[in-house]
Amino acid sequence: MIKRLLSTFLAITALSTISFSQTTVTYIIEVDSLVGLELTSGDICTSPWTVEEAKQMQPGNSWGAMWTSTNTGTPTSIEVSLTFSVSETSVMRPTTLNGMSNNSVDPGAAINCEVGTLLTWDIDPAGYVPMGLNTFLVDYTGSTTVHQVDNILMAQPIDPYIIVTVIYGELGGAGIGELINPSVELVKITDLMGRETSFAPNTPLIYVYSDGSVRRIFEFE
Repeated sequence: MIKRLLSTFLAITALSTISFSQTTVTYIIEVDSLVGLELTSGDICTSPWTVEEAKQMQPGNSWGAMWTSTNTGTPTSIEVSLTFSVSETSVMRPTTLNGMSNNSVDPGAAINCEVGTLLTWDIDPAGYVPMGLNTFLVDYTGSTTVHQVDNILMAQPIDPYIIVTVIYGELGGAGIGELINPSVELVKITDLMGRETSFAPNTPLIYVYSDGSVRRIFEFE
């Protein structure tokens, strides 16, 4: 199941008419939302093989992730983060987003049963589906290596295999009201300690919505 890790909204309002607004929605991709990857029968790289990793189903197949957008509007940028435990020598690889050709990405240095460097790939948001299913794939046609993706240990007990960060907004861009599903209602506002409170400018706040999503709000005056 795709789980939303966090939605972060930053709104800065100056005394002039120019404003900056940005919303960052992060999706953590677990096993059942991977495409073209499957769990190993255990961690093939580390004894006692207790942590399962995700490996390519066969050499040469495309693989990636799918998630359902929880926001309306067109994002300004998309980032896909992952870390390899098995990969071949770095060769730029073409990608697709929802079947449309996208940026080529660099899979980094060759890795053989080691925890690799966390990679972040920039994806063109053209073709992104708001409030719908999105699928990102990396094309490994011609490769003879069975690649393996390690867990990204950052949100235990949820350890995603891929993290998708979708960024909305820019100078003079769309505000938060344009990006949230209008059927979703604000349930409560809390401070960073989880204590219920009311809106206050210049204060980091957590907004909890009726669909279970959570957004971190900061409005500067």
